[in-house]
Amino acid sequence: MKPAQPVSWALAYARHDLNIFPCAPNKQPLTANGFKDATYNLAVIEDWWRRWPHADPAWALPSTVVVVDIDIKNGRNGYRDFERLNGCDPHAVETPTASTPSGGLQLFFAASRPYRNRVAIDGTGLDTRTTGGYCVLPGPDNGRRWLKPLRGAPMAEAPAWLDCAPRQAPAAAIFRRPRGRGEARVALQRACAKIAAAPDGAQDATRHRECFRIGTLIAHGDLDYGTALSALIAASRSMPAYRKPWRDFEERVEASIARGMGRAAP
Repeated sequence: MKPAQPVSWALAYARHDLNIFPCAPNKQPLTANGFKDATYNLAVIEDWWRRWPHADPAWALPSTVVVVDIDIKNGRNGYRDFERLNGCDPHAVETPTASTPSGGLQLFFAASRPYRNRVAIDGTGLDTRTTGGYCVLPGPDNGRRWLKPLRGAPMAEAPAWLDCAPRQAPAAAIFRRPRGRGEARVALQRACAKIAAAPDGAQDATRHRECFRIGTLIAHGDLDYGTALSALIAASRSMPAYRKPWRDFEERVEASIARGMGRAAP
């Protein structure tokens, strides 16, 4: 059987409504206006790949998607940075994921708020790509491959910490802060309900997001740390089909709360 050609991959992406354009092996756009030329017009894409038959397909990202690029370079270890910030190995995240030629990963997340294109976020081995940027996608022979297909499952929601690194808006500004302890207690109840109802495959992301959010309230004195911790652990234990060891699991809850509080885990 004749192997698939790069144009076949580009057309397949376009048929899924991805705005595609051709890139050279060094990730530089081949069209005059770069990602601004991106399209899902099949005739235009076929014409481009007749001109550059070995080009890599690149996706001009929409505002609804943010890609976390994990790499090991320039003395930085993006894998370690991601695990420290997200509380889990990047391979464990249930979201579309592709490997890169340098041994890194690209994780594709759903963006419910605006993000920025950033390089080496605050000294880490993590980059982000979103609207106004692009990413090269796997092709037949470009050293990239899908580990979790783009169309195989829904994208996970972008991690809360992407909006909470230093030099960005303070954590308290990311979520609307409840007024008074009464509203804060209601926020804790809602967070626990969301955690307890999280479906299999979204449990880690939900727990991390909600624990982080409650951590911001604790940091401002709206909630008592011990009370919130006990409630969040109890809610997390009631997650369906949760199989991780409880000790490790409780440490992850504490770590997520601590990140929301802007300090190291107790």
